[in-house]
Amino acid sequence: MIAVLVFGGVWHWRWLFWLMLIVFASSSLHLPATLLQIVGALPSSDPLWYSLLRIGVAVVEVALAVWMIYVYRHEGVWALGKKRRKRL
Repeated sequence: MIAVLVFGGVWHWRWLFWLMLIVFASSSLHLPATLLQIVGALPSSDPLWYSLLRIGVAVVEVALAVWMIYVYRHEGVWALGKKRRKRL
């Protein structure tokens, strides 16, 4: 799996960019669920340190998703630059 990510990053596979963006953005769902587990509203069998670690990882992944959206809006997929449309 890691080899596919590395190979896709090197070869600038567009579908991999979008897949990574969706996966990173979906980590935002971990934040409220884990917070509800910490306060006791949802049952959890995980220790507190593990829940806090999961929150930290989710925050980093959401930050990466926001950064990927920013880069896409300004530079295109994989920051390769946007294709300029030629005027006729």
